[in-house]
Order: sequence, then C-alpha cells, then structure tokens
Amino acid sequence: MKKIVNKTFQIFIDFLVLVITVLILFSLYKIISIKILHKPYSNIFGYTTFEIATGSMEPTLNVKDIIIVKITKDVKENDIVTYKENDDLITHRVISVGKNTIVTKGDANNSEDVNVKKENIVGKLAYTIHKGGMLRDIFITPKIIISLVVTLILVNICLSYKDPKKETKTFKSHFIKLIIFALILILIASICYLVYKAYTFKTLAKEMFNN
Repeated sequence: MKKIVNKTFQIFIDFLVLVITVLILFSLYKIISIKILHKPYSNIFGYTTFEIATGSMEPTLNVKDIIIVKITKDVKENDIVTYKENDDLITHRVISVGKNTIVTKGDANNSEDVNVKKENIVGKLAYTIHKGGMLRDIFITPKIIISLVVTLILVNICLSYKDPKKETKTFKSHFIKLIIFALILILIASICYLVYKAYTFKTLAKEMFNN
C-alpha cells in the first residue's frame, strides 16, 4: 500500500513540476516578447494570451480571467475578439461585420464601440481560464515557488524514507531528482522576477528623467 501511495505522490510531483515549469517558461517568454522586444503581444503557434483587466465583458469574462486568443482576422458576428485601439488592447463581442470594419460592444456596456478596422484585429477568443491571472501571479512569485518546492521536498522525504541499508539508492535517486527540479524552478522564477523588476526600474527611471 505504501508503495502505491509513494508512486502516486511521485507522479503527482512530476506533473506539478511540469505544469509550474511550463507556466514559468511561458510567462518569461511573454515578458521578453512584450517588455524587451516591444511586441504588442506574444505569439505561440498562432495563439496568444491576455488578462482581463475590466468588467466590460461581465459575466462572460471577469477581471483576472486569462483568455487564449487565436490570432486571425477572420471573425464573424457574436465572436469575442481582441483588437488594438491606440496603445490599448480591448476584448469585446462582435455586433456586426462590414467590408473593412467591425462593430463591437462589451456585454456589460450600454453603448457600442467605434468602428474597428479589421487590420487592428488581433484575434478571437478560443478558450477562457477563469481567474487564471491569480494562479499566474502565484506561480511566478519566487517566495511562493520556494515555499512550494520546500514543502514538496519534505513530503517526498517522509514518503520515500525506508530502511537506509536496503533502499539507499532509491531514496537518493528520488531526492536528487527533486532537488534538481527545485533548483531549475527557482532559477527560472528568479530570472523571470529579475527581468520584470529590471523593466519596472527602467520604466520608472525613464519617467523620472522625462519629468
């Protein structure tokens, strides 16, 4: 029974590490694309993501939801699209489609938006991760990552511990594997955090210089 529990927990740890690693790498790629390369949005295999910042699309989309957007100009009536308006990115529903423009409106708004040129369309909604922004904020915070990793290491040690004379190799193998994953996660999270801080500092310095 203990072997089954131990194996199940090991699979859970590996899966959790994989998910966290993917989230951190994706966040790092997005920060580099937008903050350093100055692209309006990231592009991963024809898709990008945005975080909902206002309640204009409630109850369909709420603040802190993460939306996965398929990058395309091919949209139709009732699609939820993201488009560029000056320096802003707006996500609203398509009310009507013209030859070169579309008309959009937020589900919670009383009035329609101004006509949107099709060339300003980023893409249309493919999937929504409700409150995904909160999870992302957690997983890219170094303190949270460190706490989570330490907890997993301690639990893994408790479940993996057996007679040292018989299971020394197995125990060391699991422990070393987890330590390596932990170091990788901490390193990636730290880099992501430092890049964000460096950009924030650069922006503040530029604003102070301009003022």
